[in-house]
Amino acid sequence: MIVDPAGPYRVEEFDGDGDALRAVVGGWLEAAPSDESVTVWVNEEGKALGLPINRLAMDVWLRWDLHRCMLLGRDWLAGNVVVTGGVDRNGETLDLPDAARRWVMTVARDAGAVLPGEVASERPDWNRFGLVDADGGES
Repeated sequence: MIVDPAGPYRVEEFDGDGDALRAVVGGWLEAAPSDESVTVWVNEEGKALGLPINRLAMDVWLRWDLHRCMLLGRDWLAGNVVVTGGVDRNGETLDLPDAARRWVMTVARDAGAVLPGEVASERPDWNRFGLVDADGGES
């Protein structure tokens, strides 16, 4: 699943290979320290490039932050983030487990993110603030 920090937050399905992952994060891939059930992919140079902090992805990552990097204030996520399943013994990315998918969707919904199949302009709370135009894009 893709977690996009450009407001309003958007969560999208992802089905692709390493080239597609690099295209989504906009650069070289880095896996944030996570347990073996998921992989949290980021742009390796995202922080140095000044990509925006992805607070929604950080909320998602908190569940699998193996070394408690965020809790200790040592790390954060910047730019687009892709959450996939772990990797198999050949290094191939696995599908996101159903329990992890439900967690991502719950956290995203609680944060007011646009979920797969939704259009931002249908959200009255965002329209009230003029954050999206009629076709669902940013104003």
